[in-house]
Amino acid sequence: MPEQIPLLEQYERIKSGHRDEILFFRLGDFYEMFYQDALEASSLLNLTLTHRQDAPMCGIPHHAARSYIGRLLRAGRKIAICEQLAPAGKGKGIIERAVVEVITPGSAMDEEFLDSRANNYLAAFGLFGDRYALSWADASTGEFRACSFPSSDAERLRRDLYRLSPRELILRQSVLDVPFVARMLAENPGPVVNRVPDWVFAVEQGGNRLREHFGTVSMKGFGFDDDDPALAAAGAVLEYLGESTGTRLSQFALLVAANDSEHVAIDESSQKNLEIDRNLRDGTGAFTLLDALDYTRSAMGARALRRRFLQPLVSVQSIERRLDAVEALHRDQRALERTRRLLASCLDLERLAARLSMERANARDILGAADTLTAALALDDGLPTEGKAGLAIFGIGEARERAGAFIEQARTAIAPEPSAALDEGGLIRDGWNAELDTLRALKANTHQMLERYLEEERAATGLAGLKVKYNRILGYYLELSRNAAQGAPAHFIRRQSLSNGERYTTERLSALESDINGASERIIDLEYRLFVELRSRFRKDAEFLQSIAGAIAELDCAACLAWAATTRGYVRPVVDDSGLLDVRGGRHPVVEAHLPAGDFVPNDLCLDTMATSFALITGPNMAGKSTFLRQNALIVLMAQAGSFVPAVSARIGV
Repeated sequence: MPEQIPLLEQYERIKSGHRDEILFFRLGDFYEMFYQDALEASSLLNLTLTHRQDAPMCGIPHHAARSYIGRLLRAGRKIAICEQLAPAGKGKGIIERAVVEVITPGSAMDEEFLDSRANNYLAAFGLFGDRYALSWADASTGEFRACSFPSSDAERLRRDLYRLSPRELILRQSVLDVPFVARMLAENPGPVVNRVPDWVFAVEQGGNRLREHFGTVSMKGFGFDDDDPALAAAGAVLEYLGESTGTRLSQFALLVAANDSEHVAIDESSQKNLEIDRNLRDGTGAFTLLDALDYTRSAMGARALRRRFLQPLVSVQSIERRLDAVEALHRDQRALERTRRLLASCLDLERLAARLSMERANARDILGAADTLTAALALDDGLPTEGKAGLAIFGIGEARERAGAFIEQARTAIAPEPSAALDEGGLIRDGWNAELDTLRALKANTHQMLERYLEEERAATGLAGLKVKYNRILGYYLELSRNAAQGAPAHFIRRQSLSNGERYTTERLSALESDINGASERIIDLEYRLFVELRSRFRKDAEFLQSIAGAIAELDCAACLAWAATTRGYVRPVVDDSGLLDVRGGRHPVVEAHLPAGDFVPNDLCLDTMATSFALITGPNMAGKSTFLRQNALIVLMAQAGSFVPAVSARIGV
């Protein structure tokens, strides 16, 4: 079929710019894949492979594309979405097409592509002389961090990457020549790897990109010298995400200098063997510390809890603040239960705010933000009096007023049950816009309007037998019998003559018909314009919503750990700056969680840098030596994360 040749030529031309992605090529109601893309996609997605002009081909319905994209992302593939830029018409020539979006494992932002309880990180690193530069970002939440450190501390790179578990990596090309890096990547083959030339992954280019993004002349205000290699890594992250998503990346309002001195540095081997968030058996989260203790009620809280356990604190004062918050809720069980109930009603405000800042939020998102702010206000009102200052979400009255204003405007403007799509109407509440109300009344009162017009014409013409009718060919028309037609007034315009009568229209009836026929389209168009205007107004609150999301997450962590302490019989540890580790009646938090109540046999440990700082553990195989070691390491980790611990008592020196 000759007409297929230009189509495949167009496909190949577009594909040439997206060699690393599977190209979803829009053909009518389907996305088609050709050649190697078809072979790969048909295998991964279990699709039937066919041929077009000897080219391997497979396809999926466009309305089901999101589920297929999610499966490809989980398989570590990138996808380029190529759309028709004009509807298929009768004219000659091939329809213009172009790639409108590239979705990669590390740049995905839509909820259906993400794990709600884990961050979705993209990371970049390179070696600059004697310093490594590392940056990471979560495009779905707006988190953006960077750092640099001596190459002599290369193990930090390994432990940070294992902790972050990025879905995708951007590497400075020359770093692959470093044996340590090559070995590390070979041992951890999970992330998708992108190689960038050294002249692109450079400090000057990265700094320029960041200064342009943040609208500043220097990055010193963010904690970075202008020659810091971290700027190269952060700039590479920003550049890659910008090219992939085609957006302004306005969710990234801040680049944070990652300070390793605030947290315990847990090396990769310890992270693995302690099974904090991944087990040794199959790499999943089952039978891990996080699995045993995650009683969080919100997605934000779940992600924050994961970060707490992977990065325990070293400051006694900071640890005590977290423990105070847990104890306040643990002491007031009624407040704890109420807090957990309200937390369960909170949507993922962190990711919702990121979508709002990028102007990708829909009406349900904005209404969901209002509902979550309402729950947050109620959470503050029900906190226990003792310790309330450390748990409060809003803190000052100004923040509460801002939340109230957001809630009021959202509920006044947005329909109670809005459509998720923006091109179907049903977005704006009645009474918000007079023009929209008029159009809706027009659509709803078509029959009454026509009857009213008919009565006016009957009264004006004296034609009692005048009728209004409708068919698909003529639309709305006036009808008179043959005899009555002799008295038709001059403003009646004949449309059709029948054996038994005449059919007419008038300028007024034509105008009514135009209003009626165009009402639905005009309603949808007006609602879209009104919503975009509203969303632009709400966008200024995105950073405020992010701050509230962070406070809700911290409260959720405290409530989670208070609930774990209640249900598991944990106690508050004494944390100080001594050299003492004294655990009495200690229990392994994960093993105990999977045994019947009371079956785990408690044991003690006492080590003191001022006295006994060495203990020898002996016993036959399978006697529990490793369990004992991991148990005490996890108890220390839990305490420094700000959690109560499974013991009768515990004193832990930091």
